[in-house]
Amino acid sequence: MGSGRMPRAWIVLTPYGWDATSEAARLGLALERCMAIDMMVWPVSRITIMPTVSTRQTYRDSLHGMLSRRGLAVTRTTTARASSVSECSPAS
Repeated sequence: MGSGRMPRAWIVLTPYGWDATSEAARLGLALERCMAIDMMVWPVSRITIMPTVSTRQTYRDSLHGMLSRRGLAVTRTTTARASSVSECSPAS
């Protein structure tokens, strides 16, 4: 535990162009503890929390509560597979 991190703390990622699951796996992080914050458009009036395919509900709810208590509007997305992200097309 020399890193100073809590063993059960959630991990917030800010990937650009990647989903939470792919980024956490690429970095070798525990998927059940990871979530991503959408940073494609910043600053925003609403923060979007994107869980991995394995994010535990307790971690997701904890992060949502912390952000909400600070007066931020928060949206939680459902878990999406990486393949569905690549199938999205831009608005015309």
